[in-house]
Amino acid sequence: MEQPVIFKSGLNSLVGIYHHHNVSCSTGVLIVVGGPQYRVGSHRQFVIMARRLSQQGIPVFRFDYKGMGDSEGSVSSFEGIQDDIKSAIDTFFLLSGGMKRVVIWGLCDGASAACLYGHKDKRVGGLILVNPWVTMGSSKAKTYIKYYYFRQLLEMDFWRRLLSGDVNIKKSLKEFANTIKISLTPAKQAKRGEVSKERGLQERMLMGIKAFNGDVLTVVSGQDLTAAEFNDLLNTNAQWRSVFEQKNLSRVDFPSADHTFSQRSWLNDMSDVTAQWVRAE
Repeated sequence: MEQPVIFKSGLNSLVGIYHHHNVSCSTGVLIVVGGPQYRVGSHRQFVIMARRLSQQGIPVFRFDYKGMGDSEGSVSSFEGIQDDIKSAIDTFFLLSGGMKRVVIWGLCDGASAACLYGHKDKRVGGLILVNPWVTMGSSKAKTYIKYYYFRQLLEMDFWRRLLSGDVNIKKSLKEFANTIKISLTPAKQAKRGEVSKERGLQERMLMGIKAFNGDVLTVVSGQDLTAAEFNDLLNTNAQWRSVFEQKNLSRVDFPSADHTFSQRSWLNDMSDVTAQWVRAE
């Protein structure tokens, strides 16, 4: 069963969908999407996953936060949706009488928002972080150099396009040079004593995970630059690595999957991993 819901967050009316089944489950899943999304194509995943989970007896609530989709309000970044998440959880509990706790499932910067919010609400029993967004301008550039540009050189399709004239060499070289320049920016900033807002975000996310008392599942795709940047952060930052090696944090990798699990087999497997983990909560 799917029930459309309009609820308030401050002065804004937000739109959500409550997915539920006759079988009761004490843990529900709140889906926090990453950035502005369509509900077609690869981003249909949110609808499909919600239906698959509810068919297995797990209640699900997905919603458009302010300024997004069908909801009111000015467009906000994931850092400004804390009140929306709280209001969505309030509504979720009102709709699902037998629910005792909620797991926040977040993709990309939705996962980042979950890190910032989870420890503030005792009703949140778990977090599922899917390809978390930890992007800084420099680290993103380094990721592109390491995983995109070099990979292109190894692909026959790139050389075919190059030889056929489909690749604008001048434009590509200019973009590559700019990417290298951006990758070197933090060193220059450090010399000037500038504080990076993006690094501050990483620190707040890490503090949020440290302060969270529940369990955390990290889901990582193997064919995704956002996931690659997250992996690099774990490999190069001892603090992040130590936190994500704690007993209450677990991880599942999908080596063949892209950022949005755009193939149905990937999405079904990821949804089933989510269901199994939620039932174990």
